[in-house]
Amino acid sequence: MRKKKHKPPGCIRYEKTHPVVSFRVIEEWYNEFKAFLKEQNNSIGDFFRIALGKQKANYQKAHDKGFDEGFNIGYNEGKTEGYNSGMNDWAIWCYCWKCNKPKFIKPNSRDHKVVIEQAQGYIEHDKCPEE
Repeated sequence: MRKKKHKPPGCIRYEKTHPVVSFRVIEEWYNEFKAFLKEQNNSIGDFFRIALGKQKANYQKAHDKGFDEGFNIGYNEGKTEGYNSGMNDWAIWCYCWKCNKPKFIKPNSRDHKVVIEQAQGYIEHDKCPEE
């Protein structure tokens, strides 16, 4: 016969004043619940305290997280869009004399120096795209 596990008196008092609440759900609901908690940045205890009206929901954490994510997305998209716009507005383009397809001339490249010296006529792709 097994002995009962000894519990300190403080543990017994704590378990008496803080009973466990437990129930089973299907795995799909459990995964949805965990995703919801993660999205709201709450614990399971926070969720039940808010549901019972014992705690106010702290939407500031979710707002700050959403703001930061939105800012980063906007910043990265704006940076890419601005870079592309600048490349299109200030780029030097001409046509390759061999294949007659557009070629972008990078600043300080060999072709850029040719453009500066002679304007057009000697510019070509390093390797022409297949037609």
